[in-house]
Amino acid sequence: KRLDVSQSHVSDAKEIVIADIPGLIEQLGRTYAEITLDEICWEYIYHQHSLYEVTFATFPYLVDFCETASDASFKLKSFLNLGAILSELDADDILLTQTFANSRIDKETVRNIIASFKESFQRLKQIAISLFEIVVEKEEYEKRCFLSAIAAANRNFKVAKVFLTFDKNEEYRCLCPECGVEFYLWNKEDRLVLYTGDPVFDKSQAGFPVIPKSSVDVQPSERISSDNNFEWLTFYINKLKIDSLKSIVNYLFGETQCPECSTKFNIFNPIVDPLT
Repeated sequence: KRLDVSQSHVSDAKEIVIADIPGLIEQLGRTYAEITLDEICWEYIYHQHSLYEVTFATFPYLVDFCETASDASFKLKSFLNLGAILSELDADDILLTQTFANSRIDKETVRNIIASFKESFQRLKQIAISLFEIVVEKEEYEKRCFLSAIAAANRNFKVAKVFLTFDKNEEYRCLCPECGVEFYLWNKEDRLVLYTGDPVFDKSQAGFPVIPKSSVDVQPSERISSDNNFEWLTFYINKLKIDSLKSIVNYLFGETQCPECSTKFNIFNPIVDPLT
């Protein structure tokens, strides 16, 4: 069941343009034009990396178009956009619930929007499988974005957010889990080095080592869960031939010592989105 997206609401700043979305969806269904897809995603339903009620109402339409597209470029672009939107979510659906907490839409319509969103979400994993042969031939950047999108499709939003936020694979940022101080993790010749300040502006500072995780006894896995990120990523980095991540993934799950409080900690979970 598809809903009238004009019934959905967003913040006052975007309220005046909600009426544009049904027409844009109809146009996208006729043309499958990437420029229209991007306009819907980045100007309306995922504006400035925020999610709105209308985001969830529009999402099933975009999944439909992604499934039925005959053009491989549009299909991949759609999937990557959908993955970016999903990367904002959390495993407990807290953001989804909060989005509709003070809705002006009647409760039955809200339930239908959420149900339709969740149903379309489930179809993304099969879409991902259909795209593997295409992605293997793409550039490294698109491969890394695809890795993020398939993580989101499998509800591992932490993995999705890390690889979407740090898509250039040059610099990561993390917080010490003990004292909360933020550090920079710089990709230096396919190894991560920890710095207390941004190395872009302070090139003379000393770096601190990250000890990479050993992969000797690791069994790569197609199955993704909250506790096998390293195994899952190892599998798909090799499957997709993402050369730029083959060396760095061991460091992303490695260990370092906080220069401030001397606490030893593993890198991946403390990696943070600098925009939050």
